[in-house]
Amino acid sequence: SESIPYRHGEELVIHLMWIVERGEVAGGQTLDGLYHEDPKVRSNCAWILGQMGQRGVLSQGHLMMPHLETLLTDEHEAVRLEAATSLIALGDFAAAPVLIEGMDSESPRARFLCSKTLERATNREVEFDHLASDPAERAESIAVWRRWWAKQSNDPFFHDNYAKTYGLPTLAE
Repeated sequence: SESIPYRHGEELVIHLMWIVERGEVAGGQTLDGLYHEDPKVRSNCAWILGQMGQRGVLSQGHLMMPHLETLLTDEHEAVRLEAATSLIALGDFAAAPVLIEGMDSESPRARFLCSKTLERATNREVEFDHLASDPAERAESIAVWRRWWAKQSNDPFFHDNYAKTYGLPTLAE
């Protein structure tokens, strides 16, 4: 994890995949990377753990979940979203609200990744234009996901509380 800040593009991807393939041998260092001062290291280590868990590389996969959960409130959006993506890939849907929030991101790339992660994990397809610059154009698709989460979490107020927090229309409106 110490060399992550100095790698970019294809070189970074190759390095990250090498770590994933090392599996449990690299697991401890990768967990340590979740607490690194550099957000790039934290987000990449979250991604690595999600990949390791998906591939069945980590036999103790459930033990990494609490570490990833701590990143759901990280000050950096990329870290929060990578942690949420990894948790969902590992079967922890409690991170879904972080991805739903990410669909409101300023970054089209983040919006796309959040949308596709939710679709893949839930086997639901929701039309969503991640390139739409106007939040109002994206609002209805995001509302579909907010209503879905309200049902899944048995929290009937999730949709409206979320809407109020982010200045979006509520169901009553």
